[in-house]
Amino acid sequence: MRKIADELEGDRAKRHAARMTRTRQWAAVTQTVSMLASSGASFVQQEFFKLAETEINYPPMQKPASFNLEAVKEKIDEMMKSREGQ
Repeated sequence: MRKIADELEGDRAKRHAARMTRTRQWAAVTQTVSMLASSGASFVQQEFFKLAETEINYPPMQKPASFNLEAVKEKIDEMMKSREGQ
């Protein structure tokens, strides 16, 4: 039971660290966007900065999809190897 509690606590610590990293990154983006927006940017740039601020206020809730096909290739290789003996 203690091992499970330790694993959960470790998971919580990792999620907290990831959240803090994202918070620091968003703070840097916010600062940069604010600085650029106040420097007399063009209309298009101002609209871009508004859009970027929505990303700051409402960050993504999940990681972006990965388009890495390594797992698919490995699965195909395993299937081919298992069929060689048939």
